[in-house]
Amino acid sequence: MKRFLILVAVLIFVGLVLGAGYYFRYQGTGPEEPPDGEIGGILPPIGENLSTSTPAAAGEEKRSSDEAVAFYALDSRTQLLVAPDGRILKNLPAKTETLSSAPISDVGGAAFSYNGSRVVVWFGSPVVQYAVFDTATKIWQSLPANIEAVAWSPSDLRLAYFVNQGDAPGLSIWDLSSSRNLPRLALRLRFESPVLAWPAATRIMIGELPSLEQPGSLLSYDPRAGSLSVVMQDQAGLWGIWNKDATRGVVWQSDRRGGRLSLVDGAGNLLRRFSLLTLPSKCGFGEAAVSSSSSTPSASTSTLAGTATSTASGASQKNEFLFCGVPRGQEFSRALLPDDYLKRALYTSDDIFRIDFRTGEIRSISLGQKFDVENPRVFGDRLYFINRLDRKVYSLPLD
Repeated sequence: MKRFLILVAVLIFVGLVLGAGYYFRYQGTGPEEPPDGEIGGILPPIGENLSTSTPAAAGEEKRSSDEAVAFYALDSRTQLLVAPDGRILKNLPAKTETLSSAPISDVGGAAFSYNGSRVVVWFGSPVVQYAVFDTATKIWQSLPANIEAVAWSPSDLRLAYFVNQGDAPGLSIWDLSSSRNLPRLALRLRFESPVLAWPAATRIMIGELPSLEQPGSLLSYDPRAGSLSVVMQDQAGLWGIWNKDATRGVVWQSDRRGGRLSLVDGAGNLLRRFSLLTLPSKCGFGEAAVSSSSSTPSASTSTLAGTATSTASGASQKNEFLFCGVPRGQEFSRALLPDDYLKRALYTSDDIFRIDFRTGEIRSISLGQKFDVENPRVFGDRLYFINRLDRKVYSLPLD
């Protein structure tokens, strides 16, 4: 009997140790809470809707051909699209011009360069291939084999890509502005399931495919200095997007309650916890010109600090905003995030929230019909996004 009690005690102790290990593994080392008196804390409640107008579909006259996996707005009336079947389209008000009709199967995604003159497309299964299309010459260019992730420079035609296989694994950079240029290995590194972003000239972000089941890390590489630093590590579901100079980021972290969205600085330090429950792919940074009248809080707005500042009467300037599609219902509260959303096992019906970082004003824009917002981006004076429900590109004015 005594031996039996000892055995039971040992089993209980082992269970407690394993449980504690699991808890701390998935809690990880996230952004540190800011000291008292700094900007940290929960955002105040969002106010009433300011607008109930429905955004107009981009290229509405040709809606049937507007399905896209990626887009670039040349102006308010003309968009470049990559269709799900691999066609490259120029969507004009009265017609759609086909730039490439080459059939491509199993298109996984695409990304346009900073000026829309190039687009990289990845396709195929189970072996994924990458190729770049020149929208001016209408010529395709193949990229090396075994690429797992890509990102364009924010200011030129350099393409960063990551390879784990072969004798030279790591991050390479290829200047595609001239056919005479060759790719250059910038950083020798093996990194499982990499995801790349190049928000600023001196910041290439190297993350991992986000998953609730797998703690991830986020690294920052400076291509000018050749230095590598750790931004965040050992966070389940870690996933982030960054503003144009990489001084602010919106980061998702999964936890036992579902997950949380945070605003961090360029080093990964916590600036603010969001009360909004949404994912980074449904958010985007952008700049827009505003007047003093649009910066003044009303009964239908709230602010980060409770009040908002205003500029002199009639003054106009560019503010940095964060735009996020936020589900109206409780879809995310019942889901395993971000996995269910990334696997398209879950769709949402969103409204858009806009945060002005200068004034602290938070504004909600009610969308009249169902939109599952993805990849919101500012071009000129309009906000564009893909609706995952019909895979079309939509836009709405920023004023």
